[in-house]
Amino acid sequence: MRGMKAVLVINLAIGLILLSWAAVSDAFASALASNLAFELYDESLKIQPIDYNDLVDCLRRATRTDAAICAVTGVAIIATSSLGLWLNARRPAPPDPGRESGG
Repeated sequence: MRGMKAVLVINLAIGLILLSWAAVSDAFASALASNLAFELYDESLKIQPIDYNDLVDCLRRATRTDAAICAVTGVAIIATSSLGLWLNARRPAPPDPGRESGG
């Protein structure tokens, strides 16, 4: 039973990581857009300049599906792991094999 509890705790941690990634992915898209816009502007004037807002919108559209998948998967893993831990805690402890039940 200890192995199952450890797996559920690890799954709970993975779910929290996925959920947090979904929450901060929008901030990462903005930061990445800022870096890309600066690099495009800095590298060469021959490159057609791209507007920062267009770049942010493009990156947000590209990451929207990934963020939604991370959020749904994270919530599902957290819910199932929490339910498993709760059910595991409610299960009565098995009798100690070292004790004899006859007084």
